[in-house]
Amino acid sequence: MTDIEDRVRSVLRAVVPAEPDTQRLAAGALRYHQRARRRRIAGAVLSALVILAALVFVVGLLNPPPRGLHAEPMGPPSYCTATAQPAAPSSSESIAPPPVVAAWICPDLTGAADGAGWQLPGEPLTGQHAESLDAWLLPPNPSPSSGNPADLEPGCTPVIPGPAYTLALQTASGRTVTYRSKDLSCGGANLLAYFLGELADQEADDRAAAAPDEALACRTDRAWTARHQAVPLDAAFATARMCFAPRYRSGDPEQFIQPMITRSYQSTLLPEEALAMLNKDMTSPSTGTFTGNGACYGEGAWAYSVVGLTYSGQYKMLATACLDEWWVVGVSRKGFIPSAATRTALRSLVPPG
Repeated sequence: MTDIEDRVRSVLRAVVPAEPDTQRLAAGALRYHQRARRRRIAGAVLSALVILAALVFVVGLLNPPPRGLHAEPMGPPSYCTATAQPAAPSSSESIAPPPVVAAWICPDLTGAADGAGWQLPGEPLTGQHAESLDAWLLPPNPSPSSGNPADLEPGCTPVIPGPAYTLALQTASGRTVTYRSKDLSCGGANLLAYFLGELADQEADDRAAAAPDEALACRTDRAWTARHQAVPLDAAFATARMCFAPRYRSGDPEQFIQPMITRSYQSTLLPEEALAMLNKDMTSPSTGTFTGNGACYGEGAWAYSVVGLTYSGQYKMLATACLDEWWVVGVSRKGFIPSAATRTALRSLVPPG
């Protein structure tokens, strides 16, 4: 054995004990086992949580929770349960101090509940859409001995009666005045027709305010002019949408469109062919541009408008009650007469109603 091997052997004897400490070895093995066990338990718990989450997700897809019911939309209950005696209009002028800021229509349990002439709306009017309601608080004209103001009242024939209702008007001062439909002209049909029209306008203006495409959003004339400047008649549309606003009186003389029910605006993008025809009529000097007499009282269940973007990037709106004459919104009495072919193309887009 060499001298180097002797020295290595001596060093090993000094460093490594001849008999290892078995207690220390056992304690080390126990610690290793405990660490491994904790890792296995943690893995099992995590796997169980993942499986549970997946089961909850699948069950939720197969059995979605019921949606919460909307609150009653017909204004505060006090307006429909108040026992205060309704007022009766005494003249063609409003007796409710302006401005009106909100209005509700509620069933009148003291009046007739039958009649298919209309359905009562379940939404209130607010803000500018309620401001002019007091102008429609017209008392009945002299009526026959039957006691029904709608029988022979001028401007009310023919009209199918509907459920009796009360109208509550709230003013800026907080005062609320209530009227019964039987105390209004045409048994309340006139005011209800106006109310339903404003309700559709209110919905359209609210939707337009949140629409991602400002140029193609259907809205009322007054809402459009509050946001945009009028453009010349001969500014052609690059893209446009035709909008249909519900009407409840139409014709000359005007007739009620019954049954009167809550309806919403409808619309459609103008097809390329119809858009080209409208642009041609609108921009051609020979199309019959005119200042018009505004004698159109409507021709059906809709009023019409076209909104869009011109080739120069300007917002533009046309409006009319009859498809044989169109007006530029925001310009006083400036319009044009479309060709027969254009009228036919636009009329094909009108929804039933």
